[in-house]
Amino acid sequence: MPLLPALDDFVTPVAVRRRFVGIDPGKKGFTAELLDDALHTATPIPVTKDNKYDLPAIVALARTWRGHWVVLERQQAAYKRGGHNEQQTNNMVRSSFTTGRGFGMWEGVLTALGIKYILVMPGVWKRKMGITVPKDFGSQNARKKESKRLAKAKAAELFPGIDLRAKPSKRCKPNADKAEAILLAYYGIHHGKW
Repeated sequence: MPLLPALDDFVTPVAVRRRFVGIDPGKKGFTAELLDDALHTATPIPVTKDNKYDLPAIVALARTWRGHWVVLERQQAAYKRGGHNEQQTNNMVRSSFTTGRGFGMWEGVLTALGIKYILVMPGVWKRKMGITVPKDFGSQNARKKESKRLAKAKAAELFPGIDLRAKPSKRCKPNADKAEAILLAYYGIHHGKW
């Protein structure tokens, strides 16, 4: 007869919840936290009144994710050829710079806080989630709008009854950036390579 009782007599099994965060890193983007397969929170990317990234608020938000797995949408400069006037070209360059800055900021914050994350290209996670738009689907702007529409539909399908409005207290349309952040977290649970 053993001198000590079995370890099982003292240990009560505890269900471990999987915690995943999806980040759509643009200034109009969102973060979404899923616990297992249930939406816990969806938060707009913190920005200041003058529309700059609010780094202290972003760090405070990211600190709440310790012990979570984060899926950060990888960003890259969009290259477009010809047919643009100087103003359009300047706007594209400015937009690419802002997007890259936000992406790099998120990567730095997650790394500095020791939070485990993966990077995923938009085309990769969207294909896995079934929200791809054929290249012959009209103009680039039409394809982007269709991709946003499909993201909202997929989020509503996976999370019935979800409120996709950016600000639930306001009367506004469902927000595609919020839907994409939720889908990024869902991608992390079901397709992420950790």
